[in-house]
Amino acid sequence: MDALDLANYIVEKQIRTQEFTDAISLQKVLYFVNARFMQFRQKPVPIFNDQIQKWKYGPVVPEVYHTYKLFGPMEITSIPASQAFFWNTDDFLKELREEFGLESRYLDSWIEEFIGRPPFELVDLTHEHALWRQDEERIRGGYLEISYDLNDLLEEIQMNPLRFFGEVREH
Repeated sequence: MDALDLANYIVEKQIRTQEFTDAISLQKVLYFVNARFMQFRQKPVPIFNDQIQKWKYGPVVPEVYHTYKLFGPMEITSIPASQAFFWNTDDFLKELREEFGLESRYLDSWIEEFIGRPPFELVDLTHEHALWRQDEERIRGGYLEISYDLNDLLEEIQMNPLRFFGEVREH
């Protein structure tokens, strides 16, 4: 699965509920959903194929960033036209079931856990992670394309999941 498919699903879900997200939150929700998936599977296997990189404001999937950056800091109120013609929720949910054996209720609960949090609360939480902090100086110095190692990411999740995910919010 591509990260854009998951991003489109998140955005479509938010449009339906009229609880719009923004580009920073979308990036962090992708990261945390991927982390929840790896925790669920107990394997360093991501839910999407794209790399997650360490940027100034935390984890970013570059392809999703470049697709959704047209919204800037504003709420994302639609799936970009470049995606809308190819995006299909039913196909996405079918792939989720067939490729990952995952029911949408799990994915939805992971999304809901993070989507309502303020964007910079999510940024701050990701900046507390040892994997981001270990490269903080290089990141703040403008160095790009530092990717997360999935084995290290799963290890950090398993060492202290409450610290990694922050306060769990009930919906």
